[in-house]
Amino acid sequence: MQSDEWDGFSEDYDKKVFSLTSIPQRRKQILDLINSGLILNLGCGSATYLNKDLVKDNKVIATDFCQAMLDIAQKNFQHPNLEYILADSKNLPFENESFDNIISVNSILPPERKEVYQMGKEINRVLKKDGKFIAFLVSYDSTQKGMKYFNMKLKIDDKQLRVNDTIGWQCYHTPDSIKDLMRKSNFQDYNFKKVFLKTKKEIQEIKRLYDINTSKSLIYEYLLVASKVL
Repeated sequence: MQSDEWDGFSEDYDKKVFSLTSIPQRRKQILDLINSGLILNLGCGSATYLNKDLVKDNKVIATDFCQAMLDIAQKNFQHPNLEYILADSKNLPFENESFDNIISVNSILPPERKEVYQMGKEINRVLKKDGKFIAFLVSYDSTQKGMKYFNMKLKIDDKQLRVNDTIGWQCYHTPDSIKDLMRKSNFQDYNFKKVFLKTKKEIQEIKRLYDINTSKSLIYEYLLVASKVL
């Protein structure tokens, strides 16, 4: 989906997705990992939950490639430590080594796999030496399991690890694709782990989005932490 297509989509965005940052436990996982300093919140969308926590002790630049999304976010929350900037994550308008932290929560989801690598290279470029890249990445393998277990009706593309989800084709992630992304983005120091979406609210939102009946969640994402070491 291109940026102009997101404009009309932004008004009811919260009905088509749920924001992982609306979950306090997920925000805490991020806050516990960041360094002090300037933060880039990459692909922030219209949600403001994370920005409200980040600005308490840090300066934050929040970007999205859809102006309508940024307009909603800015209407809902402003702060002296927060700046909203229209930006494409494949071509960020920042100098090399500008940020102490870069955070991406379910925003590395372009329609083509080659764009994932473009984003990774830009993230590495604008991250300072010893800076941290922290990301929640939607799991392709978890989605496959969910489709089988819950009989979820989704179109998938195994070649590009894509899913035609609630907002169109998006590239998801596997352990191998994360390793490939790190290699092509020149990150040598990184780790990632599964995070099961098992809070009450997460289970409710998964049930709502995919019209499934379950009291537990088998759905997980990957929490990636990478450091830029030169």
